[in-house]
Amino acid sequence: MCEGEKGLSTGQYSIENSIPEPLAPKLGKLPIPPIIDLACGTTMREEVFKGDPGSTWLGNCPGGCTDLSGTVWGTMIYHRDSSICRAAIHTGCIKDGGGLVQIAFSMPVHKLYSTMSYSIQS
Repeated sequence: MCEGEKGLSTGQYSIENSIPEPLAPKLGKLPIPPIIDLACGTTMREEVFKGDPGSTWLGNCPGGCTDLSGTVWGTMIYHRDSSICRAAIHTGCIKDGGGLVQIAFSMPVHKLYSTMSYSIQS
């Protein structure tokens, strides 16, 4: 399961596998944000990820990130210094072949847990 806790922070983020289907925007509704092409080492420190808790983005991870360097801090909710794509693999949301992920800022979490999952140690 890839859902993080609700009410997401500028310090942590979650990866979810529930990517909304692109729909034509309705009058008075905001359109779905554009998909951001991510690199294996991309973190939430990038300028494009500035926002408040609850802000969300769609990202496209490339394949081959499992064996590349990139720190992962946390389990299900990750520190903003974590590689987004490696965290998505660690959560099981995508495989090493890459794919779309939904990224959301969360409220601060005071403790992040370390686990080994899908060949990635957090």
